[in-house]
Amino acid sequence: MVVNANDFVFVGAANHAENDTDPQGGAIDKNVLITMFGLEMTGPDVLNMECSETLTASYRVTGRDGAGTIVTDDFAFTAEQGPVQGESGTTFHRILKVEKLTGYSPTTVPASAVVGFFEETSGFAVGYLYGSGRSPSGEEITQVRRLFYGATRPAVTSPPTVKVMYEKFFILNGHATDSLSAGYIKRTYDPSGLCAFDIEDEVDGTESVANRLAAPSNVLGSFDGQDKLIQDAASPPIGTLAAGEAQGVWVSLSVTHLTVAGVGQVNIQADGSGF
Repeated sequence: MVVNANDFVFVGAANHAENDTDPQGGAIDKNVLITMFGLEMTGPDVLNMECSETLTASYRVTGRDGAGTIVTDDFAFTAEQGPVQGESGTTFHRILKVEKLTGYSPTTVPASAVVGFFEETSGFAVGYLYGSGRSPSGEEITQVRRLFYGATRPAVTSPPTVKVMYEKFFILNGHATDSLSAGYIKRTYDPSGLCAFDIEDEVDGTESVANRLAAPSNVLGSFDGQDKLIQDAASPPIGTLAAGEAQGVWVSLSVTHLTVAGVGQVNIQADGSGF
């Protein structure tokens, strides 16, 4: 078999700061799925959640309403499958994250389960969580989220102050046996021009920073849009991402008080030989 694009999974780090003061980064967290494209509503609507298996679990959806305010809604399955509605019927304009809450039984959903969230009016599938048997990372997905949750612009200054925020995720080679060779990380989409990236100086890195305003140090050293070779300390020394290994990627977001508020998108991918 040969590794292909579908084997590469965007997964989270131990810390995803949702403000400018909490820690950011750390070791890989395969229970968190990072979405580059997704969680986007087609229009303001309430959500339904639906599970393909019987389970008892509760989930929280966090997003923004039409006024840009962060709002939440909770969904509880009680030994049931199929669709459930949120307790408050909150209207979302866009989604920031969906997470499984603790304190319910079972502690993990059935391995074959898929939990989806859908716009009530159109039935549009906004996104999914997975049991370990269906998960692209091989472990239960308990959270799916966008980068730079709750990012804010700096205060008005003259000249404008540039505020730079950093967030880390991992590109995991989820293939059972095969490696990516001559591999590199590339930015393929950034229409706003607000994002850049750098990669950690070795695979499976664990660096964290004090908060998302602090730049990481264990990186190649250049936040920009240029392709970057995967950093594997084992032989061969560069460009190899073995099965089960993950390359840490730090993304930067630069804004001023003049930056137009709204939904930004960036896409960062792995490429190389072995596809």
